[in-house]
Amino acid sequence: MFPFSRLRQFTAEHNSILPLSGMILFWAIFDGILIYAAPIIFSRAGLSNTELGIVLGSSSLFGAAFDILISRFVRNPDYRKLYLAFFIACALVPLILWQAKTVPFFILVMLLWGIYFDFLNFGNLDFVSRFAHEKGRTLFFSIISFSKSAGYILAPMLAGLAIASLVDSTLFILMWVFLAIAFLFFVAFSAISRKDVTPVKHGYEQKGLVSEIRTWWRVGKILWSPLLFTTLFCLYDAFFYTLGPLLAESYHEIQPYNGLIVAAYWVPTFLVSLSAAGIAERWGKKRTAFIGLIFGAVPLLLFAPATSPWLVMLLIFISAIFSSLCIPAINAAYADYISEAREYEEDIEGVGDFMTNMGYVIGPAMAGIISDKIGYTGSFTVLGIVLIISVGLLLKVTPKHINIKRLYRR
Repeated sequence: MFPFSRLRQFTAEHNSILPLSGMILFWAIFDGILIYAAPIIFSRAGLSNTELGIVLGSSSLFGAAFDILISRFVRNPDYRKLYLAFFIACALVPLILWQAKTVPFFILVMLLWGIYFDFLNFGNLDFVSRFAHEKGRTLFFSIISFSKSAGYILAPMLAGLAIASLVDSTLFILMWVFLAIAFLFFVAFSAISRKDVTPVKHGYEQKGLVSEIRTWWRVGKILWSPLLFTTLFCLYDAFFYTLGPLLAESYHEIQPYNGLIVAAYWVPTFLVSLSAAGIAERWGKKRTAFIGLIFGAVPLLLFAPATSPWLVMLLIFISAIFSSLCIPAINAAYADYISEAREYEEDIEGVGDFMTNMGYVIGPAMAGIISDKIGYTGSFTVLGIVLIISVGLLLKVTPKHINIKRLYRR
């Protein structure tokens, strides 16, 4: 029997979600090891927290520039081709990081990191907007988040053990092994989804750069609220992936189990993400995402006075329970907009991913600068204050319904 057949959004022919889940799971172990190891490798190379934040943020700066290129030149997206390009970029990262000793090589790693996330995000949006009906999209993204979080739970514990004494070839070989397993699932997914989904030919005309920027501006004026929210959520997430591993490694009394600090951020996503579909259906996708981040920011206020690693771990866990609702809900909203305005798919994806990258540019730099001044835990408290105020205001002024079809009005 099809494993998800008891969920009313699925039917027996939706088998492609199974290998996609496997692909995301094993890739997330690969990426989670990178997320945990990269800040530690860079820090051991002598970078300050501020320099570390700037280097990590450069990945999304490259990603933002790449958004413009991919939106301009990929006018008939195919999720299979996007995923294949994603795997090629992923495979190069461990090789370069293994040999990286100086900042230029660190930045090259970040460039590839930003590019492969773009390919993954575009592939996910293209696949779900084609494959799932409107009410099922939150659940599809919930399953993707569920699979990703399962990998991210395992990754920091594996990475923490691997680099307890020294970063050596074992770490990078481990990354390639999990990426290879993910690729095998991609091969199965590509074969199965080819039967399930009929490719859509858009017939776009090539746009010039000025025309592309104008279209993005029009998209931005309509979708400004979810786009700003996307940046704020990525700011939140960037603090955890920038400072989380360094915070974990600072608690010498719990070695070699420091990875549990980072794993605590992903366990709730594993447990809660599948419930996002039901919550979003009842309360609305945007509202679920916004309120989830506000409640997720509240525990961050207690980070500054926290002295025990176990208390910090608990606060991270509570925060992530609420924030894990955000990505499935907001991505499903984007998939709705794409479905309603298919001719503008690449533009919506491009602007959304551009704002994602902006959060990951600002977030690491902000985290690095603040942590150099007041420490790791104090930085999370500042983040909590910023998010509660910003998302609260955004929730108040966001319209209940966004009419994306206004794009067709000239």
